[in-house]
Amino acid sequence: MRTKFDNLFYQSGSLDSVSSELFAKCWLANDFGSTFRQTSLDFIPSGLFDDCLNAYYLDLTFQGCTGLYTIPDGLFDNCTDISTLSSCFNGDANITNLPDDLFINATDVSTFANCFYGCFSMTGTAEELWNRVPTPTGTTCFYNCTNLSNYASIPVGWK
Repeated sequence: MRTKFDNLFYQSGSLDSVSSELFAKCWLANDFGSTFRQTSLDFIPSGLFDDCLNAYYLDLTFQGCTGLYTIPDGLFDNCTDISTLSSCFNGDANITNLPDDLFINATDVSTFANCFYGCFSMTGTAEELWNRVPTPTGTTCFYNCTNLSNYASIPVGWK
């Protein structure tokens, strides 16, 4: 069974949609780094990672998907082993929503650096990830995300 999906569709300019079943039964899959990076993906289906119980590496997964407008609620709910989300949605300037509790079950994340860097259209409330113990790295996680309702209370290093 395949465990790595890193760079799977990286720079596949014509890829604009995927099935929610794409990673069905991929229980052992752990690496999704750059999977959809710089594609034309305009929609993330609900349940995409539901069977990815061992996912731990999601760096750059959706980076540069400028056609994305939403992030589905519960996208990472079953991914409790995530270690790194650096630049996961970096540069996705058209995302308009930040789901509540997107990372609620991903309690082992060590870095959120640049996760939403430049997502300036995003609204909602940023999870207070900087209050986790131990504190993950969050360098410019919410850089220029000034439409978030709690942007003013985000620590300087996180924005």
